[in-house]
Amino acid sequence: MSKKKISRDNPRGVEYPKAVTADGMLVSALEIERDCEKWAGVRFFFPGCEGDEEEEMLHIIRKHKNGETKFFRHKPGYIENRNERDRYLHNYAELRLKERFDESEATGVFVVQYYVEEQCPLCADCKLRKDIKCQGEQKVHLKELNLREFYDTCKIEKGEDKFIADLLLTNSKDENIPPIFLEVFVTHKCSEEKLNSGYQIIEIKIESEKDADNAIIENSGDFVDDHCFMRSENEVRNAPIMFYNFNRSVAFSKFVQYKNFVLTKQGDEFIGDYRSVACNEIQSIALPENHALSLYVPDNEIGEMDVYEMGMALAQHSGLAVRDCTLCCMYKIPHWQGGVDSRSCRIVNCVYSGRSEDGKEQSIPNPYIFQLPYRCNGFDKSKLACGGNRYLIDRKRIQQLVCILENKHKIISINDGLFPCADNNPKQSASNKDEKPAKKLIKLSQCLNCPIHRNRCGHRLGMEKKYGQDYVICDWVKD
Repeated sequence: MSKKKISRDNPRGVEYPKAVTADGMLVSALEIERDCEKWAGVRFFFPGCEGDEEEEMLHIIRKHKNGETKFFRHKPGYIENRNERDRYLHNYAELRLKERFDESEATGVFVVQYYVEEQCPLCADCKLRKDIKCQGEQKVHLKELNLREFYDTCKIEKGEDKFIADLLLTNSKDENIPPIFLEVFVTHKCSEEKLNSGYQIIEIKIESEKDADNAIIENSGDFVDDHCFMRSENEVRNAPIMFYNFNRSVAFSKFVQYKNFVLTKQGDEFIGDYRSVACNEIQSIALPENHALSLYVPDNEIGEMDVYEMGMALAQHSGLAVRDCTLCCMYKIPHWQGGVDSRSCRIVNCVYSGRSEDGKEQSIPNPYIFQLPYRCNGFDKSKLACGGNRYLIDRKRIQQLVCILENKHKIISINDGLFPCADNNPKQSASNKDEKPAKKLIKLSQCLNCPIHRNRCGHRLGMEKKYGQDYVICDWVKD
């Protein structure tokens, strides 16, 4: 839009690129073809003044050596003592924003973005922060809000209480949803009274026509300035867009997920179970009175390991008489599976009691248990191990699992009353808890002649030289 001084000597005044038809539709001077039947008899008006005879516009085609120029102008003789450019920008922006909202009905998406603060409410007093990759510290980020989910009408210069909004978004089906004001700011900002009204207000600065087409993303205002969002000096900055009276706090959801293993004693039997919990729940979870051991490990540190198996290994290593198929030497990877972790029971010619798919009890001969959960189709791997007379504990795997667990961030809770006395407990008594148990060294020949010696023997914990000879470190104790 080129600006010229409006006077009686220059009745054509300012040239405008856009106008509106009698039904309020925005049109560009470039898209109008006079010879086209579509435009025959169509009248054009100054944006926002459709139907006003005084504001009727002429469509001008000015030819020159480089072609032709199309624009709108007022009729000759139209003289007004006001800033036509600012009035044009304001009215055009209102119409264009409404047009954008109305067009979004087809897609159901009219997105605005504003900054919010997110922080874990327990962050200040959290005891786990030093051990986990916590994301609970205060963070400021853009929140996306789809106004089409809440509003279906957009009206220009519509009143709400004693305030007139440039554009008022309302929900015609639910009066309980408060409206939102879209305010166009060319030269005059919203009044303090309107800003303090409590209504949610989005104020959009319009410096040129293209500003009415920019994405509505907060980039100015007290909240933005307080957090000093840095921008590149070379970045082309959009005109200011400010959000008022929007809720800046959002519910925190990025809690660290843990896997929890719980071992309880029911009668003479130890029962293990596992579940997923969030870090904010750990401090408030009350363990059952009959619990023997509880283990928490962050999800991102578990990897391909299983918290149930690690918990069972820890319990056995700590002195509890627990059994589980996964800790048995007979529970191995079949030779035809190669390196795939699909362990199964090698014991054959045995019968287990289980349940069919319809829940009826049945005897199941020679089951090869492939990749089943710990309780699936009647197979309880802990009960199976306790009832098997060929169970042979895999101490090597237990040692491996315990070593892996030592490098994890974990929370362990032990009920000392359910553990063996201090003499038999690998955990040392309070008076000598820092002392390491003595190593049991045996000659290599003794190890090889041991009746339970196999390549898979889990009692053999390594080799050590003593007096120039090789000794085997072994923790096997004859029952």
